Amino acid sequence: MAGGSGSGALDSVSPPIQAFVQTMEAVLGDVAEGRAGEADIGPAAMNALAEVLAAPDLLTTAQCQGAADCYRRHLLYADPQGRFTALCLVWRPGQASVVHGHTAWCTVGVVSGVAHEERFDVVEDEDEGGVRAVHLVGRDADHRPGAVLMTRPGPDGVHRISNRGPDDLVSIHVYGRDLTVDPTLINVVYDE
Repeated sequence: MAGGSGSGALDSVSPPIQAFVQTMEAVLGDVAEGRAGEADIGPAAMNALAEVLAAPDLLTTAQCQGAADCYRRHLLYADPQGRFTALCLVWRPGQASVVHGHTAWCTVGVVSGVAHEERFDVVEDEDEGGVRAVHLVGRDADHRPGAVLMTRPGPDGVHRISNRGPDDLVSIHVYGRDLTVDPTLINVVYDE
């Protein structure tokens, strides 16, 4: 995997991650069979992730290793049918994402550290020929261990995540698509 590590196989993850995956497979199966709708996926992912975040054996030491130059991605699990991918992201102090939205649903759970999230509104700038621009809307939030958040695909979920604290930030990100070849396919990057 570009920019990270991991095998993505179910037998290579901890029991809490296995339980999370089994819950997600059941929900996605219900959606496929018509027993649940697409709108049920995000809330189910949030609830399932919240249940496992405090488990002491959630991640290995290797999965909590950061990188000096930018945040590091560790592949935890890739659904064989390409329906979702779970990554562990490790952010050293001062590291941040670019301002971005997503091409699929995304659920984030904070394992340790504090995730600072800034939300943005997307506007069409008619003076610039319809170029999309973003404006910070003052919806900053600090997410502490155990917190779970969800962003929807498209311009309503544009944000930036950063680690403004003195300690590493470890977070689990679950995306509604296959990211095993290129984990950046989930992002739609915006200029500030």
